Amino acid sequence: MNDEGYFKKEGIILNWINTTQFRFRVEQTEEIGFQLAHLNLSPDDVKKVILTHLHLDHIDGLKYFRNSSIFVNEYEWEHPGFALRSLYPDWFVPELVKLRDKKNSTFSRSYALTEASDLVLIATPGHTKGHCSVLSITEDISYLFAGDITYDQQQLQDEELAGAHQDFQLAKNTYTAVKRYASQNRTVYLPSHDIEASFRLSNNVLLN
Repeated sequence: MNDEGYFKKEGIILNWINTTQFRFRVEQTEEIGFQLAHLNLSPDDVKKVILTHLHLDHIDGLKYFRNSSIFVNEYEWEHPGFALRSLYPDWFVPELVKLRDKKNSTFSRSYALTEASDLVLIATPGHTKGHCSVLSITEDISYLFAGDITYDQQQLQDEELAGAHQDFQLAKNTYTAVKRYASQNRTVYLPSHDIEASFRLSNNVLLN
């Protein structure tokens, strides 16, 4: 996104919005390829990638994962909210996941990503109508990789609908579902943009 004319394929209006209304600053060393190298990993070590939604800041690193299987909620793919399709890699054809209705469950639609159902893609709409999160369930703690349900944990606790949501009522419903789940299960809440998320992950700081 630092390249000259990066947004021009999206047309005059979206090019203007993304070059004048937002200020992006991403250093090369902050890109995921370099971050993986810091962990002595290469992109080819990553066999599967799960996208919570298709916004620019969540798909721009896909260039590193040409050899990985990439999963997207089918509804998100067919009805993306504010996605910039011209910026997808030309080879990008994800594996589409169809979420299933779950009666008497906190999250009404989900898809088990593992046979043990300990890694689950759950519907958390609001930010986009097809937005999903990834729930990792261990014997003691659940880790909710929350995408952009909120930008940080405090927004959830304060019930602040910050940032752009495609559907604010769905976002409120998702907030309620997350809080209900956390009240019944020891849960670490990990939104993508939360600067404190890595600390909470390392120290098992629970959502109260």
